[in-house]
Amino acid sequence: MPLTRIQILTELVVAGKASAAEQLELAALIDGIGSDEELSTVLQQAFAKTEASLPMSGEMRQKILTSILAESGDKALPKAKLHSLRFTKWVAAAAALIAVGTVIFFMVRKPAEPLPIADVKKEVIQPGKQGAVLTLADGRQIVLDSSGNGIIAQQSGTEIRLQNGTLAYDAAVANGSSFNTIATPAGRQYQVVLPDGSHVWLNAGSSLKYPTAFTEQTRKVELTGEAYFEVAKKAKQQFQVAVNGSSLVDVLGTSFNIDAYQDGAAIKTTLLDGAVKVSNAGSNPQPVVLKPGQQSQQHGASGTIEVLKQVDIDNVMAWKNNKFNFEGIPLKEIMKQLERWYDIEVVYEGPAPVFEFYGELSRNNSLNDILEAFKDSDLHFRLEGRKLIIMK
Repeated sequence: MPLTRIQILTELVVAGKASAAEQLELAALIDGIGSDEELSTVLQQAFAKTEASLPMSGEMRQKILTSILAESGDKALPKAKLHSLRFTKWVAAAAALIAVGTVIFFMVRKPAEPLPIADVKKEVIQPGKQGAVLTLADGRQIVLDSSGNGIIAQQSGTEIRLQNGTLAYDAAVANGSSFNTIATPAGRQYQVVLPDGSHVWLNAGSSLKYPTAFTEQTRKVELTGEAYFEVAKKAKQQFQVAVNGSSLVDVLGTSFNIDAYQDGAAIKTTLLDGAVKVSNAGSNPQPVVLKPGQQSQQHGASGTIEVLKQVDIDNVMAWKNNKFNFEGIPLKEIMKQLERWYDIEVVYEGPAPVFEFYGELSRNNSLNDILEAFKDSDLHFRLEGRKLIIMK
């Protein structure tokens, strides 16, 4: 492998002296590397040598590959090559090596007419954070964002405590049960420990209704939106999640995620560990039992439940791991995630463009940082206050 030539070309790109032909040559050399292991080694050596001879700022590191992609994608690499798995692999590998602070990802668009580069305004929209509103049985509401640690309420003998951003219930001396609801508005997420010790993480724009003590044979809770559950094992007391009034998930002890946003295409239940039974709430429940790694998709209250036997768990759990994972996600779904987390409105001027996206970004980034990652795609948009407009 002509590493010296790669090093020379990389230095020219960093110095801003590389011609279009030289940028294209560098792209071709990188693309011609055989295995991913060899690719990683070559890139590490090339960038290490370039850094030593010509120091790079974080911004310059990001621009290196952007420049290469612009030349290779537009001038010489065939269209099919642009969408190949091989192409995206070396892009991702190079990006991982030169990224500083935030993982940089690159988007590959399906064939369409080129659009102008996006224009991002300077107003900074901060990411979401921990926070929720707790509604007690008597209708009182407690904003958990601003509540301090300690006991914040008592109901039917159950103490409700707040400790380091987690809501928990102590039902050891409960003399009855009442219902609470915890809701996360847009731009907020929260964790609650239920009276039985089960842990629930709520994504933005979600709510969970549950009793302050599980006194019935079935531990039943009601969910809207999205949540990840780690259910405490109690063999004699089944755990059940009622979802949007249209789906039931029955468990004994397991870890699973439910995505049931009202604007979603389906109610998606993804099993990580254990076993769950999913059924619809209609007259024909059509129950299915999931195994770890599988996902059920239910369309409508009485619709058929489809089971996907292999799903991308990293993609499903990205929100809980404080990431955006846009791998293979349609543009409209990506924009819904941004709406919920940044509390913005997304508007389309015409049909939504068709894109394929690759990579991850931290949810700690401001919206403006996220939009910067889109600037090198053909996506054309503008930001007006808290309204993101996707243009033709």
